[in-house]
Amino acid sequence: PDLMPGTRFIYSSPEKYFKAIASHAKRLPLVTGELQMHAIGCYSVHRPVKLGVRRAENLLAQARRALEIASPAERRAAQPALQQAWEQVCFNHFHDTRGGSSILTAYRPAEDQLGGAAAAAETVLSETFRRRVHALPPDPRQRFVFANYSGESFAGWAEHEPWLEWSTWQPDWCLLDERGRIVPHQLVEAEPLMPDAVRLLFPLKVAAGEVATLRIARRPRGKVAKLAGADPAFSVSPRRLQPSAGAALPLPEFALVEDKSDTWSHNIDRFAGPVVARAAWRAPEQVENGPLRTTWRLSGTIGESRLCADWRRYRGSEFWELRLHVAWHEHHKNLRLSWAPGAEIKARNDGISDGGLARASDGAERPLRDRSLLLLADGSRAGVVAPEVFSLAADRTAVHLTLLRSCPLAHHDPKILPPHLPHVNWADQGDHTFVLRFFPAGRVTAAQLDTHALHLQQRPVAADLTRGMPFRPFKDDPDRPL
Repeated sequence: PDLMPGTRFIYSSPEKYFKAIASHAKRLPLVTGELQMHAIGCYSVHRPVKLGVRRAENLLAQARRALEIASPAERRAAQPALQQAWEQVCFNHFHDTRGGSSILTAYRPAEDQLGGAAAAAETVLSETFRRRVHALPPDPRQRFVFANYSGESFAGWAEHEPWLEWSTWQPDWCLLDERGRIVPHQLVEAEPLMPDAVRLLFPLKVAAGEVATLRIARRPRGKVAKLAGADPAFSVSPRRLQPSAGAALPLPEFALVEDKSDTWSHNIDRFAGPVVARAAWRAPEQVENGPLRTTWRLSGTIGESRLCADWRRYRGSEFWELRLHVAWHEHHKNLRLSWAPGAEIKARNDGISDGGLARASDGAERPLRDRSLLLLADGSRAGVVAPEVFSLAADRTAVHLTLLRSCPLAHHDPKILPPHLPHVNWADQGDHTFVLRFFPAGRVTAAQLDTHALHLQQRPVAADLTRGMPFRPFKDDPDRPL
């Protein structure tokens, strides 16, 4: 009352607030720019809850799109489960939960709730997709069926592990599309460590909301698949990845940065501690050398942690892909990936919620959504797609991604920590995996980076379909129907 005489303050809710101001919406100013920066540590600490929120959001978005083309009865039946799942996700957007500053005891139910929301979405998505798949006519050949519920056309690379009744993939087998054309494929390492496990890599195109079907067949009359695009072969040197033709990629650098700030990182706007260790790599090992993808593996250590970096190049693709595995065992340190695109960074545009934002390359830490577009002094553009990274900084020479932090959970300044902390719950200890795509200097756009980020998170849904096959073959049956 003293602040605003004649005004009555009441407890409200977001719904009541937006309803109350609805009639004034056209007169309200549009504000663009950063939200009020408060605690930069919250952008990157406690990665599991951030990944849990994003995974649940993406599965719910796919489930919603799958239901848009389902029957009214299916939509009605799924609505209660999806509504409850969305409520759980929204609840865990609370700033101390998603921000990573809660105690470990609070994170157990939070991660359970996000897992439950993701499971509910995945169940609706899977059941809706499979009803659609089973409406397809029978076929004498085994099929892979893919549906694209991302909202944008998919044209990229897919991997699938078909169930072959313990058979092994034969040299004369191939994949056929709906028009009977041979689709190029490459055998890659399967997830299970079993002698008969098969994983295939192949190009795939699926329009938004549509399905695509591939069939296993024997190669007709000795034909082979036509290969388009630049060869994926490349070599590795200490500083760069060099394709057989085209622009090289300067290798990012990994560093451990000392970080003695509290969980929130109060009163700082950047992680400016000294570099206490850099990655030490063993000799590179080539683990894939196929017609569609080449992969070199760099394994090594940084501090007390282990790194395994698989660098991938796809046929005809303009990007380089990094699949990074980190076994994280640090205290009071951050893991930073720094990439210098080869020219001065004149400006950049970072992904934020539902859009992008121009930012100064001033070294300040900022939250990240999915990607960063770098505008270089020579007029070209470079980019990073990193949907599993949530914090970055940049200066004129490089972009710096904060991959992991290792502070005690729920430590709030000015609490002074004792010298020995064997009983403390340290953030993010254990195994972490990241998938990033780097676009060298060229003509890449923010829209293209957003599309790559979308399809890394909302990949086509896949299923094997054997209905219509004349019999289920025995292991390595020579008469297997193909």
